[in-house]
Amino acid sequence: MQARILSISTEESFSSKWCNMEIPNLEVLILNLMSKTYTLPHFLAANPKLKSLNITNHGLYLTEFNNFHFLTSSRNLTRIRLERVDISPSILSLISLQKVSLIMCKIGNTFKNLITKTPNIWPQLVEIEIDYCQDLVEFPGTLCNSDHLKKNSITNCNDLCGFSEEFGDLINLEMLSLRSCMKLKKLPESIWRLKNLSVLDISDCLNLSGLPKKMGKLGCLRKIYMKGCSGVHELPESVEELSHVRVVCNEEVACKWREYSNVEIDLVEEDPLETLERMMSL
Repeated sequence: MQARILSISTEESFSSKWCNMEIPNLEVLILNLMSKTYTLPHFLAANPKLKSLNITNHGLYLTEFNNFHFLTSSRNLTRIRLERVDISPSILSLISLQKVSLIMCKIGNTFKNLITKTPNIWPQLVEIEIDYCQDLVEFPGTLCNSDHLKKNSITNCNDLCGFSEEFGDLINLEMLSLRSCMKLKKLPESIWRLKNLSVLDISDCLNLSGLPKKMGKLGCLRKIYMKGCSGVHELPESVEELSHVRVVCNEEVACKWREYSNVEIDLVEEDPLETLERMMSL
């Protein structure tokens, strides 16, 4: 087969027995499945051109792959998106990844046994998205070695509560989103070292108690999203050092920022029903 893009959909009763297929030019594979356990197609083990893999599980249970290691030979694989998957530690061996998306996945101990000083597992990583991964408790310290990381989005991860101080080593980070991480109480103090950070989204972090003391050192910061940050009762004095910053927030937060003339405020209305639903989910 000469296909460059291939989409495969299988039902829950799929036997995982693949016929012998040769697709030497395959660059993009889209896989939709419904099985609790799954065997990846064997042609992936010898596919040198695969660049993008998108796997979505539509079944009732998270999918566990019994041969995810097949992908480790895909040296050109730069983009992977997994939804409702039990993450295999083999993903750490995909050294060419530039963009990683983990949606409603079980991360488990994938990063747990890696120490912060471990050489960067994804040296080319530019963007990471982790959404609704409810067993993520702490941002993986080993990812703080990512020299190229520009976009870091961790959203709707209700158990996220901590960052190592090495988080400030992500000096090329431009966008950080921690939206709707309900148990997050504070941001890492080392955030002030993110000299290229231009967008910070901490909307609906209901338990966030404040901002880092050296927040004003973020000279490139241009936009802060803070809707629903009702736990932030005061701002650090260093925010006076910020310039050309626009804060998107509701009235409860805006009243704290109005003391500073260097900030523009965009008011957004908060839906009371939405707020109640978030609080009940804590």
